[in-house]
Amino acid sequence: MGPTQQTPDAAAQAAGYYTYRPPQSELTIHLSLDALEGILADVLTGFGSIPRRGAEVGGILVGRADEKEIWIEDFATAEGHGMLKVWMSHGDKVTALPPGFALMASTPSCPIAGMADEARAFYGVQFHPEVTHTLKGRELLDRFVLEICGARPDWVMGSYIDEAVAKAKKLAAEAAKDSPSERSVVERDLKLEALSRVLRREIPWRQHCHRADDIATAMRMAREFGYNLVIDHGTEAYLLADQIAAASIPVIIGPLFTSRSKVELRNRSLANPGRLAAAGVMIAITTDHPVVPIHFLIHQATLAVKEGLDPVTALRAVTVNPARIIGCADRIGSVSPGKDADLVIWSGDPLDVMSRAERAFVDGREIYRYDYGRREGVFADV
Repeated sequence: MGPTQQTPDAAAQAAGYYTYRPPQSELTIHLSLDALEGILADVLTGFGSIPRRGAEVGGILVGRADEKEIWIEDFATAEGHGMLKVWMSHGDKVTALPPGFALMASTPSCPIAGMADEARAFYGVQFHPEVTHTLKGRELLDRFVLEICGARPDWVMGSYIDEAVAKAKKLAAEAAKDSPSERSVVERDLKLEALSRVLRREIPWRQHCHRADDIATAMRMAREFGYNLVIDHGTEAYLLADQIAAASIPVIIGPLFTSRSKVELRNRSLANPGRLAAAGVMIAITTDHPVVPIHFLIHQATLAVKEGLDPVTALRAVTVNPARIIGCADRIGSVSPGKDADLVIWSGDPLDVMSRAERAFVDGREIYRYDYGRREGVFADV
């Protein structure tokens, strides 16, 4: 905590959490070290550490110490301290303190889990308010956005979309003028340039969505603005499989090895790729690396076959279908004269869990081989 370190409240520390009260401040921050759903963490503060493992999970309360009625809390400890259960499970992290901030809390995988700038009364604790594991996440967001920041809830995503599309069309119209002298001076915006290519259908719009209602909205927007859509993840796409197939929209489904860590994944199933393919949807399978390591890609396909996906379609879902979706099937994704010589030689059926990739080639050059004597893969020097 640096120069602002405070002596912890003895009762609070005994109860399994620490209290931080910045000098000259009406804010009190309680950091709970209780494990949530069996996931343990190594939680370190300026007062000490408790050895735990896994993702960082705990409770946080930020409120006015003298106005408890405005606190947002899930429960109170025996000592009367209000607490919140929150989720901090990703590998995202702040690696350097901004000017004026002092370290308030850290974990082994998150070096700056909490920080404070007492001179300006700024305090920050890293966690995810938007996930279901943070039980009062909506209340926290409402408190910050509406009450503290004073924003009005009169903005909808459609407003941003309409504005962005209008700007992108203007940018495209200026770029299409024959003479540079006819073009207006437009400040360069790489995002709008990419969006212009989407609207001209030069590249697809890849929409991250899991739930059926979000997928339906993405399909409606694609119809409204006339661009090519690719659905990424598509956990509940099978519920709209016929409509997706009729619109010739590909689905990049996965990752399939994850837990149902948020409400959007409640219908995640290894059977979903087979359901989509059976309805005529072009699918590709993704691991969302590093969420699931890339070398488990073929095993996701194998288990999807176990749950009903046709084996030939499964192989296409990790070879030629991804190439078609990104517009490179003329070069990669399958073996035929004239294409890039990117090949993998397997010891047996790639969908057999006992098979392994023995050799791999890129542009005809061997870049990998498996050494049975050493029982490990050997990569060529690039």
